[in-house]
Amino acid sequence: MARSLLGPPDMLRLALLGIAAAFVAGCPTTHAIVRSCDEATAAPEGTACEGFTDCAACGRTIRCTAGALVNHVSFDTCDAGVGADASHPDASHDVDAGPCAPHPPLTGVGCHVTSDCDATRFEVCYSPGTGPGCPLCVRAMHLCTSDADCASTDFCESYVDPCSHPGFCGNGSDVTSTRCVPRCTATSCGAGQACDPSGRCTPISCVGGGYTCPAHTTCHDLAGGDAHGCVRDTCSVDSDCGCGGACLSGSCYDTLGTCMPPAA
Repeated sequence: MARSLLGPPDMLRLALLGIAAAFVAGCPTTHAIVRSCDEATAAPEGTACEGFTDCAACGRTIRCTAGALVNHVSFDTCDAGVGADASHPDASHDVDAGPCAPHPPLTGVGCHVTSDCDATRFEVCYSPGTGPGCPLCVRAMHLCTSDADCASTDFCESYVDPCSHPGFCGNGSDVTSTRCVPRCTATSCGAGQACDPSGRCTPISCVGGGYTCPAHTTCHDLAGGDAHGCVRDTCSVDSDCGCGGACLSGSCYDTLGTCMPPAA
């Protein structure tokens, strides 16, 4: 009879390895990779993922970013119409769901705050009507100092380019620019403006009913509003802005903000 070359210690090690292999083989996988939107809606944030980009579920957008699940709109409105992500500043408050959930933006990923956006792309949450459209350097331009510098049919207009910043690109503390523009007529001014005797289009004030402030703004006769005297309504949560409205940084808007990377 052939004699085994294995001693008792070796035989014990082999037995233990066999038991361990059998145990591992019988264990279910606890860290499965999510590969579909159906799986993503049931998986916690941070779960490994592949094979898809965005999924819309329960009032939020789930994205597979850098191989892990990330919730991009903080409010989960599946459960009885109420829910909130603790990372949102208003997480202690209820939010509307269903038909009164905040309207999404026309394009892109919706957001309340920048933390809802993709940090790996340096995205920022821009409120409706704004965006990263400014070039790196905009210098204030002074093309006239008075009406006398312009043609008789023009006047010297003062304005501030929203992309021009004090102290940058050779700008001083005052970034007011000037240019010659044609004098207006009774019909040449845009909506919400009127042609004054000097030939300038001026905003119509909301005080007195001459101009109607748009949704989510209120007419004030105090400083601090826009050119018409309209001040954006304040809020703490989306429901303060009415059905479909969104609360961004304490102000009401028609839709959620949009996650966008910096301008190229």
